[in-house]
Amino acid sequence: MKAPLKRILLWLIGAAVYVLWPLDALPDALPALGWVDDALLAGLAVYRAYRAYRDWHIQMKGPR
Repeated sequence: MKAPLKRILLWLIGAAVYVLWPLDALPDALPALGWVDDALLAGLAVYRAYRAYRDWHIQMKGPR
């Protein structure tokens, strides 16, 4: 089975675009709140990318 590189890259690139894009759900001009939503989304993306890799790795190891 092939590693889920597309899914991992989609999460990480999508988060980078959201963080760098000037239009957010909460604008960065709002003190602290604008950065919090960026940080939460970036953290979620890293977590989901990690989970995709971990699930693939566990599946590749198979039952012991």
